[in-house]
Amino acid sequence: MKEERLDLREKLNNMVIDRMIKKTVDNTIYYIYGAYIKEVKKKQYKNNICVLDKGYYYLRILPIGKNYVLTAVYNENKELVIYKFDITVKNYINDDNSYPSYTSVNLKIILDTKYNVIVENKDKFKKYVDSNMLQDKDVINMCKEAKTILELISKKDNMLKEKLGRWEKYFFDLFNFKENILEDNSNQIRNKIVPGLKVAIVLKKDQPTGKLTIGIVKDILTHSNFHHRGIKVRLEDGSVGRVQKICKAK
Repeated sequence: MKEERLDLREKLNNMVIDRMIKKTVDNTIYYIYGAYIKEVKKKQYKNNICVLDKGYYYLRILPIGKNYVLTAVYNENKELVIYKFDITVKNYINDDNSYPSYTSVNLKIILDTKYNVIVENKDKFKKYVDSNMLQDKDVINMCKEAKTILELISKKDNMLKEKLGRWEKYFFDLFNFKENILEDNSNQIRNKIVPGLKVAIVLKKDQPTGKLTIGIVKDILTHSNFHHRGIKVRLEDGSVGRVQKICKAK
């Protein structure tokens, strides 16, 4: 089993524009990850379906406490290419409470545009079960999740399609992907933040209220190229927090 993170940028370096938000629905916390793939070095295919190309859009939904992660791929015309459900052992927030993660055993339920079903890696999943690498409760929860998804797919009233359609509309309404998207998420990109820059940060103690502290960047504390909650910095006065916006120079 391996830990996976909702971070396409790690795989594609700076060729992707992405965002993430948190939303609570029916007492479940969902992390919604949106990505626009500007360029790729090589197209990628799955089951003879192109799932990675330039101009493609990715929607990933991770519900905390559930046993699945949903990925939807759209082409440059915003037409559905594929849906994929990763059946997971556990969805959770990692130790520094900065990024949602999940433990995958590679059991996947894939739907094409006609809602044909492909179940991948059943043998690998059986191997995990037979070798007692999974706890009984995890196996039960994962099988229950997979069964629920497959039942929704099989229903004539297309309940799953309706649910996915609502997420899809929310995704495109929320992210509204355009070439100028970088203009309003520069606070999340490390190379946009440099010492001497005037920024507004949120201190840890001010996170519940969102109060901002303005100052000049002295040190950049985030090591990764991207952080969805803002790059962490130390200001010249010693204050530490995540950048929420870059202040215009006077």
